[in-house]
Amino acid sequence: MDMNAVSAIAAAISAIVAAVGLIAAALQVHYLRKQIVADHEWKRREKAFSYSQVYHSDVREARDRLGVDFPNAQEPIPLADFTAAVKRNQKIKDDMRTVLIYLENIGLAVYHNIADVAVIYDMNGTDIIRFGKIFREYIDASRGGNKRVWQNIDRLLVRLVDESNTRRGVLWPPA
Repeated sequence: MDMNAVSAIAAAISAIVAAVGLIAAALQVHYLRKQIVADHEWKRREKAFSYSQVYHSDVREARDRLGVDFPNAQEPIPLADFTAAVKRNQKIKDDMRTVLIYLENIGLAVYHNIADVAVIYDMNGTDIIRFGKIFREYIDASRGGNKRVWQNIDRLLVRLVDESNTRRGVLWPPA
């Protein structure tokens, strides 16, 4: 056998082995990336559960007291009515701030993809939308021209209303 033929066969085998190695490495990188993404998604869902009111008794108690102070409130509470209620009971303002700060923190976690919006929606969506809506006038008045005040609540409300409409198959805003 000619040395050139042996050399050519050895070079071909080396090229095939290198190609198989590159393919194997590419597959490993692909599956590693897939595993990292899946792990990240799992941790986002797990983090969303930390926003459960089960773990936040102060928020749960504030929400319950606000439900007593404003029973069946579904529309924005006029600022004058809210101010009158606070004059009767100062605890209302503390409870409202407790709930709004909690919602602001959830909104921040969802905005930065730390918490999963679908889990947040399933766990707290109704309360978040309700409180964001009934305290709308207070939220707008407390901004005082600073659009960053309570911005995460606004972002969260948009995401949750969108999630709600998506699940119901409704387009928002209506055409």
